[in-house]
Amino acid sequence: MQTLNSYIFRRVVYACFMGMALFTVVLLMGQTVKNFVVLLSLGYITWFQFFGMMGTLLPLVISWALPLGMLTGILLVLGKLSSQNEITAMRCAGISLWRISAPIFAIAILGVTGSVMINNYYAPNAYTANRAQLREAISRDPMKLIVAKTFIRDFPRRVLYIGEETETELRDFWIWQLDDNRNVHQLVRARRGEFHFDDVQNALILTIYDGYAENRDKDDPDGLDKPLMAGSFKKAGIKLPLDRFLGRGTFNRKLDGLNFNDLLNERERILNDPEMEAEEKRSQVIRVQTQVQKNFAMAYSVLAFAFLAIPLGIKVGRGENYANILVALGLAFVWYFCTVIVEWLEKNPALRPDLLIWLPNIAFQIIGFILFKRISGR
Repeated sequence: MQTLNSYIFRRVVYACFMGMALFTVVLLMGQTVKNFVVLLSLGYITWFQFFGMMGTLLPLVISWALPLGMLTGILLVLGKLSSQNEITAMRCAGISLWRISAPIFAIAILGVTGSVMINNYYAPNAYTANRAQLREAISRDPMKLIVAKTFIRDFPRRVLYIGEETETELRDFWIWQLDDNRNVHQLVRARRGEFHFDDVQNALILTIYDGYAENRDKDDPDGLDKPLMAGSFKKAGIKLPLDRFLGRGTFNRKLDGLNFNDLLNERERILNDPEMEAEEKRSQVIRVQTQVQKNFAMAYSVLAFAFLAIPLGIKVGRGENYANILVALGLAFVWYFCTVIVEWLEKNPALRPDLLIWLPNIAFQIIGFILFKRISGR
């Protein structure tokens, strides 16, 4: 029996590790293209800094790749064993399905333990370090984003064009303000302007001088026959958020960078804030609690996935690796989709999204238990 446990344990550990490595590479490449390639092309960071920033993302990526790797590894191994009738041979020898699954559950419990540490400490700390590196890279020389005689589309709902750049100043500003449908509803022109970086707001602040603004009807921006509302100014300021590079500075984004201890401290700070209204206080407390529960729910998903993958891998019994990987991706997509839906409820504290975040795990575990009972016959 010890030999059988060791055989299953080694095969599942190897498959889970390879699956996790595969998804880590895929997710890391996606995050790298999204966050760093533009900075590299603009000269904000060197290749050494580029790979260093990729390294800081590893714990964050692993927190997502670990459940996927566990799910994929179990489906691959049990699908192969079932297709080769090894599972049938074990059960004919009097070994129950629960006994066969014992090494896999042991691996899953180890995965949950590691995932709890990663989700609650290493991943948030890595996220904070990565955001700090991005802010430092951009704040060092924010003007690299500004290129004269080029349409600049790096800022939300705005397009900039600068006609002339001298050694001392920028001249001839054209600024188009866009609506949700990418229609122009305001045009601003200015003779000259200057930029500076605001570290608190994570934004470039553009100060323009000697200009005027034309406003179109927001309900009919293409109606050129209507009179334009125009006005001139001597000096004006425009905030240009760097959301594309630093992410949106929302309350939830802030919570992503807090570890478990920091989240508890944030909750206490909100509860003891005398200036915050009761409704806002309740809403923010629920969001903090949802983040805490999300970290633990993601960790527990390793065991929930294992509970479903074991009977599913045996029942389907596919020997083809690609088919098992597709099944794993499908199940993971369903789980993550359900989790995202629950996260959308954060603005409705009465629905208790901090508790609903566990529903995907509970559903997967119930389905897995039902399949287990059917296959084992007990």
